[in-house]
Amino acid sequence: MNNFEEYIEWLERQSGRALTWKERKILEERLKSLHPHRRVDAGPNSEEAAKLNLIREELWATINMAASAGVKEYEPAHAGRGRSVVFYMAAAAVIGILVGAYLLFPQRRPGHPGLATTTPLHGPDIAPGHAGAILTLADGSQVVLDSAANGNVAVQGNSRAIKHNGLLSYALLKPGAPVEAVYNIMTTPRGRQYRLMLPDGSTVWLNAASSLKFPTAFTGGSRTVELSGEGYFDIVRNPKQPFIVKVRDKGIDVQVLGTSFDIKAYYDEAHTKTTLLSGAVNVRKASGIKRLAPGQQAVVGNDPGAISVVQTDTAAAIAWVKGQLSIEASDIQALMREISRWYDVDLRFEGKMPSGNLWGILNRNANLSDVLAALESYGVHAELDGKTIVITAKK
Repeated sequence: MNNFEEYIEWLERQSGRALTWKERKILEERLKSLHPHRRVDAGPNSEEAAKLNLIREELWATINMAASAGVKEYEPAHAGRGRSVVFYMAAAAVIGILVGAYLLFPQRRPGHPGLATTTPLHGPDIAPGHAGAILTLADGSQVVLDSAANGNVAVQGNSRAIKHNGLLSYALLKPGAPVEAVYNIMTTPRGRQYRLMLPDGSTVWLNAASSLKFPTAFTGGSRTVELSGEGYFDIVRNPKQPFIVKVRDKGIDVQVLGTSFDIKAYYDEAHTKTTLLSGAVNVRKASGIKRLAPGQQAVVGNDPGAISVVQTDTAAAIAWVKGQLSIEASDIQALMREISRWYDVDLRFEGKMPSGNLWGILNRNANLSDVLAALESYGVHAELDGKTIVITAKK
């Protein structure tokens, strides 16, 4: 990808929107500074790569200031209730790809901008995951939401569950009538994700290989749900009824009033990570409690250890909601576990893996062969053998 206009065109295709005039000018001036002929060939450890990271931070600061000042050209036209998603998704589309475009996708072939040529396949290619989930009702019966028709999918007491184009929501049959809170469980197997609107209007995006246990109506002094895996929450504020997420088998509670945050708590990950986008949350474990501000992440190990709080790239934490796979500061094994969950494949590691962190953005809507091909540039050789990815260090 060797000239500015070609790069802009690629960015716009990936982000699904046209860049604003100001965004184009920022990119043009900063990319020109890398090379007088507008050509950038950046390897992962090159001087150009370091400069691109600086550009990324500069763009982030510029767009962040504009968003804080209410500049509408940085927001998509459909900005509405999901206010916390608006800025971060736009930022992820523009600047999250900035480093990834050069460092993760160094080559280009027709139809797949920036991807490497091929990767060995022993069997058919594997398509990406899709919207789908299994809803377990209070009586233990199950509804497969992938195949269920739009409309009512279940009635439980005074509550009904309604499916509409990839969203499951809950409503009262008779508002004002007595409500009995019974529990449902939404489960997303590997290769599926789904969106849920809780009875109070709060929204949860559930990532692959995850589950959420929740009541069909919120009663009492708190709104409590139980999470396993990963979910992005956009919570309706209600000071009289605080929202609590219990992280299953981790001994962690996240307490909020009204805010937007992501919790990543897979059983096969060494740490549980809570990332705050807006508002405030308290992350509590037996060892103590920490209050997060926007832009912070609480990291808790699977042991009685303390909660650590770090500054983080929030756009990277919720990239999956937008259809992207962010691998910022990921090691190869962590990245491959993410790929395994989304593409519903198994993993086998052979030999010593390359050391160091990876940086970039992958498209979660690409076929698995394209994702594996992109990893070749990092010295990672991955072959798909049936439903198993075999990962070896590239010689």
